[in-house]
Amino acid sequence: MGATAAGARGAATATSVPTIWPPRRWIRYRACNPRRSLAAARGPLFRSSGGPFRELRLGWRRVLHPASGGLPMSVAMLAAPWCPHSANCVQSRRAFDAALTAEWKQHQELGNPLAVLLVEIDFFTQFEDTCGSESTAECREAVAQAITETVRGPRDVVASFARGVFAVLLAETDEPQARRLADEIWLQADALVLHHPRSPVSSYVTVTVGAATCVPAAGATAADLLADAQAALAHACQHGRDQVVVLAPAGNPA
Repeated sequence: MGATAAGARGAATATSVPTIWPPRRWIRYRACNPRRSLAAARGPLFRSSGGPFRELRLGWRRVLHPASGGLPMSVAMLAAPWCPHSANCVQSRRAFDAALTAEWKQHQELGNPLAVLLVEIDFFTQFEDTCGSESTAECREAVAQAITETVRGPRDVVASFARGVFAVLLAETDEPQARRLADEIWLQADALVLHHPRSPVSSYVTVTVGAATCVPAAGATAADLLADAQAALAHACQHGRDQVVVLAPAGNPA
């Protein structure tokens, strides 16, 4: 991987954790860029040592941004989610597919390795059935943030792939790098310590990660790389879950 991509992975992500009253069950807060002060904010006004904040909901993400006293709020800025770069918010499956196709072509031309990770929340349906939709949304949000805080490349993409499954596209990433990032995501999810009342593998929420890497070659397609990641995930799920499986370039899970 080039120095630029490696440096991007090591960049820090700033967070703001205001003191909220009355207390609420939030996983974590992320303060928006100050330029978002004029974004639509119809949620309650919270006060903290850092000043007043308003709640802004973007899908399942809950964001706080500094309140602008008396200034009119506009919903026009919410036409597209604001993200410092693609890995700081969760994209749609369509956006992931488009990015995968584009990166495949570029990596094929340059002869660089490309990787895809699939991260599945183990026994997600059982969690939802037992804990309800609100706790499930909070769980999904926490896991998503664990992924986005691990994946820091400027061209990397984190996307919602299926119910309880996230897809990660890693530009200029070979097998050892993909394995390291997959292991880190697995550890970060484990460190959340979210109680799972119906998981047969743990008392807490766990994830299973399937990964695949390749140098795009003539005659192969981006769909082949995605299929390899799906095969790695299926292998991991069939052999106990709560683990990382990387499909080696030869095609055998490792």
